[in-house]
Amino acid sequence: MTVLRHDDLTIPQGTTWGMSWPIVDDTGAPVTVDGWTVRGQIRDSVTATAVLWQWSTDDATAEAVADTVILRLTPAQSTAFTWRTGVYDLELVSPEDEVFRLTQGRVTVDREVTR
Repeated sequence: MTVLRHDDLTIPQGTTWGMSWPIVDDTGAPVTVDGWTVRGQIRDSVTATAVLWQWSTDDATAEAVADTVILRLTPAQSTAFTWRTGVYDLELVSPEDEVFRLTQGRVTVDREVTR
């Protein structure tokens, strides 16, 4: 399965935010990912050791349902962001421990004015 995409993300701080990606195979047919693990991290740079944020199916900030991967942030989570830019990637892990990078790119936090 080839699923790598490049998607830059803008997160509006202090809002309910979500993003989803349909999962398809090389022919465009949907791929069922129920039961798969989703994990992703944001860092200042690819080589940075500190993690600014992470998504995971373990903490319900990420989900694999049917043929779709979903990321979520609550207003409280994004309000707490003190950083403004970073890089991220998002991986899918099959029940057989095969790892597929779904997407990667830059992240920008669009700062909140109303508080």
